[in-house]
Amino acid sequence: MQGRRAPAPAGGQHRPEVLRCGGVAGRELRHQDAPVLAQAAYRLERRHRADRRGSAGREDDGAEVGPLLDQVAATVASFTTGGAYDQGGVSAAVTKRFLSAAIIVPPRSTAVLGETAPMQHGRQRCKLTHAAEFALGGPTLSAILRNETRCGWSIMERAETESCGPLPEVVCLGTVEWLVIHSVAEYTMLELSQTHRVLFVEPFRSWLARGRVAKLQARRHQARPRLEQVADRLWVYRPPAIGLPGTSRWMWPAAVNGWLLALLLRRVTRRLGFRRPVLWTYLYDSAAFLRRFGAALTIYECADHDEALARDDRQRRLIRRHEASTCRTADLVFAVTEELAAPRRAYNPETHEVNCAAATNFFGTALLAGTSVPPDIAGLPRPVLGYLGGVDPWKIDVPLLRGIAEARPDWTIALVGYVWFGFDAAAFAGCPNIHLLGAKAYADFPAYLKGMDVGLIPFPLNDITRNGDALKLYEYLAGGRPVVSRAVPAARRLSPPVRIADTAGEFIAAIEAALAEPPEAAAARAATVQPHSWAVRTRQKKALIATALARRGVPTGTG
Repeated sequence: MQGRRAPAPAGGQHRPEVLRCGGVAGRELRHQDAPVLAQAAYRLERRHRADRRGSAGREDDGAEVGPLLDQVAATVASFTTGGAYDQGGVSAAVTKRFLSAAIIVPPRSTAVLGETAPMQHGRQRCKLTHAAEFALGGPTLSAILRNETRCGWSIMERAETESCGPLPEVVCLGTVEWLVIHSVAEYTMLELSQTHRVLFVEPFRSWLARGRVAKLQARRHQARPRLEQVADRLWVYRPPAIGLPGTSRWMWPAAVNGWLLALLLRRVTRRLGFRRPVLWTYLYDSAAFLRRFGAALTIYECADHDEALARDDRQRRLIRRHEASTCRTADLVFAVTEELAAPRRAYNPETHEVNCAAATNFFGTALLAGTSVPPDIAGLPRPVLGYLGGVDPWKIDVPLLRGIAEARPDWTIALVGYVWFGFDAAAFAGCPNIHLLGAKAYADFPAYLKGMDVGLIPFPLNDITRNGDALKLYEYLAGGRPVVSRAVPAARRLSPPVRIADTAGEFIAAIEAALAEPPEAAAARAATVQPHSWAVRTRQKKALIATALARRGVPTGTG
């Protein structure tokens, strides 16, 4: 278990120190949480030894770890398991409390599949398997393999920071409130916050719009402004609901709102000590804000084909005008697919394709033998064809799923995720083998993924799915699941091992082939997606940012 120090100064770097559980405990720590973490490691070590003597079971390892983690004030950056602690319950306990923590496991049969590096020890050759993603400002993993009496192989890790120089802070405008969903913006800012100070700004709306969105998302309306630190270098700001309505009808309300938001954020960034940050927006109508707020660099990242959601041609033209203006104003434009990048390149030649990714460590826990499948999916008849994500009328092809279910009544289709406004759950009436399991806690996603025999991407082919990326496809692969998908951009890029189908008959044939694959094929599928982690994607973006900053004369080193 590795605890971080207090937040470093702006642009500063530090070396997190290490505490391992399941092995020699507590001798490397030198910071304020050392006593708590040392006690945690000591207690876990005692528990591990008791397990070996047979005096205690392993089923409540997670229950043992959780209360100890609750005592740690610092952010846990990584948790190195050993012995009895490479179990799914432990992984769930860690990720529930520290979303961005890396989980590093020893090379056992229950270990998370990841990169492999052959090592020689005496006459024996073994493979070191790890799931660490020390990428964010360029950290690298230096692993030393040792043979410990009775404890088997363990990993000692050390985070080394590249000399990337001081990069500016980041101010990000998100499309939804923080962690209402886990999407490109949230994953990217979590990664960046490992090494750089980040302010995530929730949507600036009118009072009416904020209440309407909260109602559609079936959550409580959070009215009061807030500035909250949610991690070592990550703050979330909810601006007051004083924005003008009418942004979906006219151009001028967005211009006024951009001016107002710039005023508000100047005060907030001064309070945080941000000097001249990078501005990063996921909102297509951000041009006025980008122009009004002085920044070292401005970035627009396009994650969806927003005009496809317009209610009529007039609104579609308005969205197109907004987005063209935002692209022209930004210094850099990122897009999650080339299908989205190409038309935006006409407005800004500095437009780059950077695809979605997966939290490979987190979803990789679906491969652990100790990860327990939740009862509501475990009790369904097998095989289970699963969908993990929001049940959205734009993303679910109802006739396709009904066709599969009716042709193969011995199969189960399980849809795991929040049922969004506009989707009629009665559409599956008469199909008893289709189950809507509803919204689940993010920490439980790998466990539900483990309960699926095949992951489905049952998207209808429309302007959204033909142009956007499919984040869940990467997550299925990270969990070792076989995938059958419509011909969306991510499926074409990752085929094979992804199988592409169109009609219900083609889906059935592809599912039958996927079910026939041997269990060991899970390792190959997980290996396919290892280069597609959020750490890798963030490094790609940071390299493009560093180049752009260098052109503007902002020193950044090599990061």
